Amino acid sequence: MGLFSNNKKSCPVCGEPTPRLLPTKVDNIPICKVCASKIELPEGMVNQMSIEAFTEYIAFYDNNQPLRDVFQETFTYSQGFFKADIAVDMANRLFRLRNAKDALVFEAANLKSFRILEDSKVLYESRGNTLICNESDVPEKINGMHTVVEQFRARRQQYEFMERMQRREEAAARQRGEDYNGRYISCPFFEGNEPFNNFYIELDFEHPYWENFHGEVKGTKFSSTNPEISTYLCEYQNAVEKLHELAMNLMQIISPGATEVFGGDKAVSAPTQATMVSTESNAIEEIKKYKELLDAGILTEEEFAAKKRQLLGL
Repeated sequence: MGLFSNNKKSCPVCGEPTPRLLPTKVDNIPICKVCASKIELPEGMVNQMSIEAFTEYIAFYDNNQPLRDVFQETFTYSQGFFKADIAVDMANRLFRLRNAKDALVFEAANLKSFRILEDSKVLYESRGNTLICNESDVPEKINGMHTVVEQFRARRQQYEFMERMQRREEAAARQRGEDYNGRYISCPFFEGNEPFNNFYIELDFEHPYWENFHGEVKGTKFSSTNPEISTYLCEYQNAVEKLHELAMNLMQIISPGATEVFGGDKAVSAPTQATMVSTESNAIEEIKKYKELLDAGILTEEEFAAKKRQLLGL
């Protein structure tokens, strides 16, 4: 008898030995590792199953094998670390909620509809044979934050200047053999200023075991020490474009050849000309403000040159 298996307790589904330590249980009865590895169910569902219902599910999972065998990944959306990836097989109109060969595969008929949201704002949703794309107001809000960002940068530059001065004074005091008691300077951080928190992915199913799926993806964040309007907009746009690609793939699974309708005059899937012009203008304004910090002695020539190259994308 092995240390981690108990031959006296057989799995009620397949008859294989169950683990001695921390076995997965169904209806308070231990099951084997093989059957436990086949659990691909909404959170908490297995805890509500009887052994008979779970045995039926295992048969359903085993019958799903032909779909797993033919699945060929053509697109994958990652929801982040320690979260499931949504993988799509466009050729066979299949998808799965975990990017692994043993993951349960869903067919086109299983997906009724979906929505992708930015907090409570719907960005993309399926509606019949049409993908509805709505414009976000996040770029507009971010472009309106230049004053807030510049005020923080001024505080940060002042803090870094005072830190440098204290380090020089401390070094000088040590050379003189004196103690140095500099005053504490609070370090400023730029936190909690984003116009939204998370993206959400909602799928509605027609399936024996799945009614819906809810995924959460963290929204774009400013750097807490060096917030950049242009950097935020670039990262945000990349995130939205990836979600748009996911939406298009899911829509084609539901309805091949489906069309897109954009809410308003502009699509959220690509940056507008106005946004690009605004970004270029903002870069020039930021360079002027950093020049003022240079003239005031808060920035060094090297720091100003590095910031200028960064803003100009050089």
